[in-house]
Amino acid sequence: MLRYIVYLPCMLVIMMICYITNPIVALFCDECGELKGFLHLWQTWDDTCDAEDWCTDYSPKWMRYNYYEKYTVHRRLDPKICKWVKYVTLNPGATFTIKERFLRYLNRVAWLTRNCAYGWAQFVFGIKAKPVDMKNIYHKEDQYGRAKDIYIDKSVRCILFRPFKIYADLTFFHGRLRWNNYIGWKIPIEPTDIDPNKECQSMIANRISIRIVKHKKS
Repeated sequence: MLRYIVYLPCMLVIMMICYITNPIVALFCDECGELKGFLHLWQTWDDTCDAEDWCTDYSPKWMRYNYYEKYTVHRRLDPKICKWVKYVTLNPGATFTIKERFLRYLNRVAWLTRNCAYGWAQFVFGIKAKPVDMKNIYHKEDQYGRAKDIYIDKSVRCILFRPFKIYADLTFFHGRLRWNNYIGWKIPIEPTDIDPNKECQSMIANRISIRIVKHKKS
């Protein structure tokens, strides 16, 4: 808890800096959307800046280009973070027009803004913990099956320094208002492809969102 109280304000400051500098940093991506050296801290740790899901599904349609004509997507298991990481390679003979380069740049900026300062959150303000040491000390579900959970690492003796995660995905007012929060660190809980006894690096989390849910009329 004490470590989180110290880390969180620093992380918020870094996020503000990254929001401002993302349009400049995106200019330094290589042809496969990777940021090198110190600038890698601006990049999402689990994907390239030319992220497949964003470029093909979530970005506005006017920002899209023929993604699969340009790139081949690959996945690898990163033992340091106990998670799968995506990266791309440029297809042989693939070229970009001026318009496509501009659209690619806009997508890179949008992706870095959507997932701001992920590298900082993972590698600077993240922590190492073993999934097997995370114990669920609180669990409650609402009438829609959405849960609130609190996990804490009981292997650390001093409670002030214990890694923890508080996750809630709840609805109120008959499902019309949705509350979601993720506080602490994103330490894997479910069985992973890596030994749960292995110490893994996990990013700091500071998400709190409230939104109105629109129900379709029957």
